[in-house]
Amino acid sequence: MTDPNDDGSVDLPHLRNALARANQIKPITDSITAEELRKKALAHLQAHAKRLGIGEVGEVKKEVAFKKADLQKRIVYGEVYVPNEKDSQGQWMTAEEIEKMAHRFMENLRLTQIDKQHDWEPDEGVVVESFIARPGDPDFTPGAWVLGTKILKEETWQAILKGEITGYSMAGVAELIPEQEGVS
Repeated sequence: MTDPNDDGSVDLPHLRNALARANQIKPITDSITAEELRKKALAHLQAHAKRLGIGEVGEVKKEVAFKKADLQKRIVYGEVYVPNEKDSQGQWMTAEEIEKMAHRFMENLRLTQIDKQHDWEPDEGVVVESFIARPGDPDFTPGAWVLGTKILKEETWQAILKGEITGYSMAGVAELIPEQEGVS
């Protein structure tokens, strides 16, 4: 058996990828819940990241309101992440980092990974539009990542119409880079 604290064979790109996908882990037995398994795996991966000096790693959550909706097509539009605006953990991203994140989302074909209340059950909708808002956009902040999601479940659509669900709540894992003095 290998030592879980041995960092000698850890490949940094694979570690970063595993950190980014830790929220997708599913147990193969009933001996542990998905939430417990994900927490355990994330702790293990974060320990490697810390020892290897790739920066603080933490969960990122960001909630944003829907700004537009097409009622006929059951599509809602909202900013997933806005540049230089602090999230619920007090972190922020530049427009360049947001664009990289948006492109990775599309490259990894995560178009059906829309869940409700972070239940990790991707069954609520499908991404039908994804773009970075341009200067002069009348609806969205320049540099923001915007998604248009077609809502599949009737129950979820009704909750949106009633104002019970009002926007996106992004969750993920990111490498946190300490702020430099004079930069915020």
